[in-house]
Amino acid sequence: VKLSNALQHNFFDVCKNDVFKPINKPTSSGLKTLKLENVGMNYVGIEHLRNSFNCNDAMQSLNELYLGDNDFFGGNNANHGVRQIKLLLRENPNIHTLSLFATNLGDDALSSLAYDFQSRRSLHLGRNNITCKGVAILGKIMLNSSTLQNLKLNGNPVGDNSDGWFSFTESLKENSSLKYLDLTNCKIEDDGAISLAKNISINTSLEQVILRGNYGIGEAGIGALIQCLFDTTSLQHVLNSNHTLVNFDFYSSMVHIESSRELKSLCEINQQLGRMKSRKQKFLCGIKTNPWWISCWESENHHDRKIIPYLLEMLTSGQQVDMFGTTFNVLRNVPLILKNLIGP
Repeated sequence: VKLSNALQHNFFDVCKNDVFKPINKPTSSGLKTLKLENVGMNYVGIEHLRNSFNCNDAMQSLNELYLGDNDFFGGNNANHGVRQIKLLLRENPNIHTLSLFATNLGDDALSSLAYDFQSRRSLHLGRNNITCKGVAILGKIMLNSSTLQNLKLNGNPVGDNSDGWFSFTESLKENSSLKYLDLTNCKIEDDGAISLAKNISINTSLEQVILRGNYGIGEAGIGALIQCLFDTTSLQHVLNSNHTLVNFDFYSSMVHIESSRELKSLCEINQQLGRMKSRKQKFLCGIKTNPWWISCWESENHHDRKIIPYLLEMLTSGQQVDMFGTTFNVLRNVPLILKNLIGP
């Protein structure tokens, strides 16, 4: 209540070390970030907070609100907590970053708040006992959101043997805003990793996926993750692989260290070269390691012929031809298709 009264008169500001301190006069730009984590608040505290915001126009500039480690939804408080959070978000539409980490949110409260979550930019929902039912709801949020960039689900018993998980991963194909996804300790195993990889390969916005602590992911799972970054099934698949992921933070005792290194190396190619250049680099790597692709160009795989200009662009972009000597010689020996393009 005292904090609520102080906020009504704008007598608090945020220090560099994120600690609130009293000031002698109201801030000119208003409060941007408010951290009230692990302070023993319940839904009544949210109501007081709302009242303070409504009494002070400067509070309307609030962008980031951190409310983690408070019990808003536990026991009989769930409906009250949902109502107060819903009103808080609707009365303060400028809040783009919201942390409800470890607040006993659960699947049902998540479902009730889904509409208000989809307009946020960052959501921290870790350790909230969100299950496969909850991630299905999050999948719908991602399908309807063009603003959500960061989603943290660490420590939730999501699992991966359910339609909910597959609905969530399917939504990644359509979502074009999400950049950061934290799935640490979410009980994901090989099937879940394979489904995730299949849909991430099509996604063009994700930059970081955190999968630490999912010890059920073995060689099959990491193999699928590697393939989503560098699919050597055909030259067309190489170009259609994911070229935006720069960090697959992953560790599992069930996976050989070589596989982890390969995954990391492919992410580094994406990070260092950018999307277009990494496509071309992987294309060259693919054709060097799989020269048998060339024979396919004359038979069934007509789509691969469309990729030839990408390679030629690299070979004629002023780079040293020696770097591509092997590739260049292989291509020069392909009859008919490349004869007129490369010349004698």
